[in-house]
Amino acid sequence: MRAQLLESLRARIRAAERREDGGDVLSWEALSEAVGLLSHRRSQGLDLEALVTAGLLFFHRAMRQRPERRLVEMVAAAQLLGPVYASAPHLVPARVRAFYANGQDPWEHFSAGTGFTTDPYVWWELHKDPTQRYLVSDEDRAGLACLSLALALLRLARLSAGPSHPLLPQVLTGTAALLGLYRAATGDLAACREAVEVGRAALRELPRATRRADSPSPTPGWPPSNWPGGWRTGRPPSWRSAASARRSPWARTRTAAAASTSGARSRSWRDWWTTRSPCSRRWRCSTRQPTAPGRRR
Repeated sequence: MRAQLLESLRARIRAAERREDGGDVLSWEALSEAVGLLSHRRSQGLDLEALVTAGLLFFHRAMRQRPERRLVEMVAAAQLLGPVYASAPHLVPARVRAFYANGQDPWEHFSAGTGFTTDPYVWWELHKDPTQRYLVSDEDRAGLACLSLALALLRLARLSAGPSHPLLPQVLTGTAALLGLYRAATGDLAACREAVEVGRAALRELPRATRRADSPSPTPGWPPSNWPGGWRTGRPPSWRSAASARRSPWARTRTAAAASTSGARSRSWRDWWTTRSPCSRRWRCSTRQPTAPGRRR
């Protein structure tokens, strides 16, 4: 299966490099093949062949993707191609190569132990679209394919999260729910056994999640607020601006000055709304009490 997936994905990548439409890489089949390749990569060491193939597919998808999907797929491509850049930089696209060549750590979000990325938010976000398509699909076959893809992406998110990641309880809960739907649709006993195992793992994570919720540091959202502007806006990232600070764009945190500035901005907007906004004046006029006849308001 691995060889077939590699051959099919390479053909799609070559077609995307020859043409501008990108139909071969934007299809659901292409995404399913890339996720399947990552799920069937070699267990020992780094499977650079699978990483570069899946990373190039996500890169070409991101360059042709609609704006709301461009962000997450570009991040997936950059994280998968990080170890490839460290070993064979000539295989990495020029934009990603320039990003890492300017001082970014290619291993920042990759684990040599698991041979996979350590940022589960990417795979968690990618699973939402096929899950939504399954819920609104009227065709059993197409809906089951979307459900299988969503489950495969959640399995990658679980692998990427690790045992102490704050997103892990949410990933486990979502995986158990989709496994229940898959078991009901197919009658697969293996899915039932996996759902029991995932559910038990989610119950074990609940005390840890409760302790993390009580801690002062909040769980980061998507996309992380400390990513550079190119990531947050959904446009292809500004590699030079991200690398200019000589530190990882995913590791930067908001400073106290930025927090105080946002607080001052919110206060100024509140003051404008209550004192100078035309809407607030109309509201105050409409809520005045009626006065006696002959008296001016």
